[in-house]
Amino acid sequence: MELNRRRCKKRLFFSIFAAFLLHFTWTFAVIETAKTAPERKARRRRSPEGPAISVENQGRLRSLPKLSKSEALKVVKEVIQDPSTLRRVKEVQSFMTTFGKLEFWRETLELLDLKRTGEWPVGDIVLTNTALSVCSQVGNWELVLGLLDDAPKHSVSPDIISYNLAMAACCNSRQWEIVLQLLDDLQEVKGRKDFSTFNVTVHACMQGGKWESGIAHLNQMLTMELQPTWTMYNLGILLAG
Repeated sequence: MELNRRRCKKRLFFSIFAAFLLHFTWTFAVIETAKTAPERKARRRRSPEGPAISVENQGRLRSLPKLSKSEALKVVKEVIQDPSTLRRVKEVQSFMTTFGKLEFWRETLELLDLKRTGEWPVGDIVLTNTALSVCSQVGNWELVLGLLDDAPKHSVSPDIISYNLAMAACCNSRQWEIVLQLLDDLQEVKGRKDFSTFNVTVHACMQGGKWESGIAHLNQMLTMELQPTWTMYNLGILLAG
């Protein structure tokens, strides 16, 4: 039994190494093709409703990182006290992201709730994912899971980005069992995975010592024409070793 296991691992090692060489060759070919491709400039389309962020709010966003903690918090409170000034999703998202960078995650969630239920409701998956990202940055994986569970109560259906953010937050906190559970939930709800999903799943398998599952996910990536990174190949070699 032990001999068969070693042989199996050796075959997996060589299959990963071969896939690594294939990935390197494919990447080199893409780079060479890109060198000869003509440059294309994207045209910006102006909305008839005006800028996505008002001039006043653009000034607020630029000034916030330059202020002291207390001064920044004062501006944050002013924004929260009058959320009607943020009428477009991009404005709300930008303020939530900036709040997160300043470690005002409580205020981020407060603004999210206000825009979901206030006089000028703006509540969709973009803002939910922004809140998930902010809470993930401060390492609060339990809060991230709470936001994911509460989303349907606000008529928001979590998408694959939502699950990827939640899985990453749990993986960063070494909650690998929850990562694999979320993976099952994602498969049941959305029925698909992308590069980010595989990336965090392979890392979670490494944390939990689930070598068979980790190798299987790497192989599945290749069948879906998703190219693993060198880090992921290295994790696969460690899993197979």
